[in-house]
Amino acid sequence: MKQKKGKVFYALYNQGIEEPSMYIAKLYKNGMSCREIVNYLLKNFNVKCTDRGIDYYLKKTGTKIRSYKEAKINAISRGRMIYYKKPKHEKYKSGSVSAKQRLQVMERDNFKCTFCGNSANTGYSLEIHHKNGTSNNLENLQTLCFLCHRGIHAKNKD
Repeated sequence: MKQKKGKVFYALYNQGIEEPSMYIAKLYKNGMSCREIVNYLLKNFNVKCTDRGIDYYLKKTGTKIRSYKEAKINAISRGRMIYYKKPKHEKYKSGSVSAKQRLQVMERDNFKCTFCGNSANTGYSLEIHHKNGTSNNLENLQTLCFLCHRGIHAKNKD
């Protein structure tokens, strides 16, 4: 019995595989990605196809497709993806200063950068900077222009 579901199935059937759809589904269930299946078929059977085509055939046969999370875990476990979790001290911490606090700090600093004196009138955007940690106390916040704020964070990275 010949299967003529597509060129890939027909080519695999001619290579001696009785159930090409089940064969591809088995490869997928054993943890191979669609891209790996494409490379495997090309290398072993000289059958050209695309990973999108394999995905299409898998959906047609009713094979449960992996979710993004499952695919990511599979890729990490098979060495196709590197998992790196940033240490706590490297993560950017946002103190989320409210608009009211932002206005209070800028009014206190006369809408000028506390380092260089630039203001919005001179063409620089003003930003609120945490002096120490992420506390949102008014004493811990200061107004800085864009250049000074970037300079402080560039120094802290080194």
